[in-house]
Amino acid sequence: MSSVTELLQKNFEWQLENEPSRRTMLGLAGIHDQWEAIDEGSELRRVKRWQADLNDLNAMSAESWSSEDCLNADIFRHLANLRIDRQHFLDHESPVGLFGYNILVPFILTTYQPLRNAEDIECYVKRVQNVTRLFDELIGVIRVRERRGFTLPKSSYGPLIESCRGILRGQPFDDDSQQSGPLADACAKIQAMTIGEALKSRAMSNVAAALRDYLAPAYKRLIECLEDVQAKAREEHGVWRLPRGEDYYAYTLRYHAETGLSAEEIHIIGRNEVIEVQEEIRKVAENLGETLSLSQFFETLRSTDKYHYPSGADGRNQMMTDARAILERVDSRLPHYFTFLPKARVELEPIPSHMEETSPIALYRPGTWDGSTPGAYLLNLRDPSAMPRYLMEALAVHEAIPGHHLQLALVNELEHLPGFRRHQDMLTAYTEGWALYAERLADDMGIYGTPMARLGYLVMWLWRSARLVVDTGIHALRWSRDDAIGYFLQNTPLRRQQIEAEVDRYIQWPGQAVAYRLGCRSILELRATAERRLGAKFDLADFHAVVLGSGQVPLLSLRKQVDTWTKLKGAMICIM
Repeated sequence: MSSVTELLQKNFEWQLENEPSRRTMLGLAGIHDQWEAIDEGSELRRVKRWQADLNDLNAMSAESWSSEDCLNADIFRHLANLRIDRQHFLDHESPVGLFGYNILVPFILTTYQPLRNAEDIECYVKRVQNVTRLFDELIGVIRVRERRGFTLPKSSYGPLIESCRGILRGQPFDDDSQQSGPLADACAKIQAMTIGEALKSRAMSNVAAALRDYLAPAYKRLIECLEDVQAKAREEHGVWRLPRGEDYYAYTLRYHAETGLSAEEIHIIGRNEVIEVQEEIRKVAENLGETLSLSQFFETLRSTDKYHYPSGADGRNQMMTDARAILERVDSRLPHYFTFLPKARVELEPIPSHMEETSPIALYRPGTWDGSTPGAYLLNLRDPSAMPRYLMEALAVHEAIPGHHLQLALVNELEHLPGFRRHQDMLTAYTEGWALYAERLADDMGIYGTPMARLGYLVMWLWRSARLVVDTGIHALRWSRDDAIGYFLQNTPLRRQQIEAEVDRYIQWPGQAVAYRLGCRSILELRATAERRLGAKFDLADFHAVVLGSGQVPLLSLRKQVDTWTKLKGAMICIM
């Protein structure tokens, strides 16, 4: 192991020691009974470690470095600089919200927390008990940031508080006949254990007591805190309302989208793309026999039953059946477009009922490092009538194959890569850019073979282009929430309920929604450049091997990898 790799591997091991939640989600061996420290002092100590390791890296002589050493160093510098710059914006980032600890705690407990034996039961109970300390720190951070003038917009608190209350519905939190999501999940896993019935009964009783006596009081204290802060929060929605808000938004664009484009430039790109995609949708509408104006066609898509699944059990069954058939069809075509594929198959599952209310229409759940929790494409079956039939192909290729599952499962199996290369969670432009590229690739693969499927592909593309407009509109151009909702209603066929959920996500997660389209744009540009340089010798499967073979990397590093590949392949062509 080179000195570069050794330094960066030690940094990765330190990250895992300081982030017990991440260790659990990766499925690493060990004791899973703690939560990370999230107070301001702990955050600043982490920044100091990143700075120290970056200084050590920069002090090394690069003369004897291999190409892999250089790539490792480039990746680490990118990640370290983002972490170090983040210290200036700690107050801007809310520890609660759509992706905060209020959601993360039950998600980890029900999805990744091991529950296979007596030792796991003990760890589960201790981890639930330790929510007390975690939420004490969480509330402390919220209070400190409130005093400094940093809160979520007022409109964000109502749904946030209601989601916290929703976690506490059912046994053991009340006298409901139904068990709550956390208790039902834990009891099902305990029942599956090969231990005596008396031990199972005692274990379920201990879990119920921990949830009732520790988790519930912690959430009630959090709810009380959020209700108090809500009364003082500002009405405006964009981060421009915060101190140094413009600088923070520029940082989020750099963090998520890895772009030097200004918010105004991104906004214009989005508006132009929306117009272009709408023209393509007009053509598909004609193929579907719709002779309406675009706005009328969008309203037809929202309101006509034939474009949506039926409600109830029939709709849920149809959604799962259709998704399974799509995955099988896509899977059969993958070998023509990839030189190597992950061994781990993607699972198809419904989103757990206790997560349905706060989840999107579909998502990908990454598998663990050890394979104990498989990667899965999850569909939200809460209201099948809210799911457009025409989105099913594009959703499947984005979330599952050849999108998130193919990429993340593959990097998990690239055992020659060190851990810090295989398991990064900070490279949004690459990860989401690849998943959106997968939607475009599916067109090459012939997946959108019907006008309905092609409509879904274009609607998804329109949606991502509109995100460029709305995200920058909210956070840079001072749009209101109603402005953003109105733009989506006028320019896309999404239903109002879904639009509201999307806009609330952009409000709480600035910059992230921009990464999809800009990341995909970079991959498409790299492909076009390689095709132009190599001509008839360009091989798409080889290109995908280069893009995926180094794991998740910053876009600048990816550009270097593809450039090196095209030069080497071009030189081979000349020799031949």
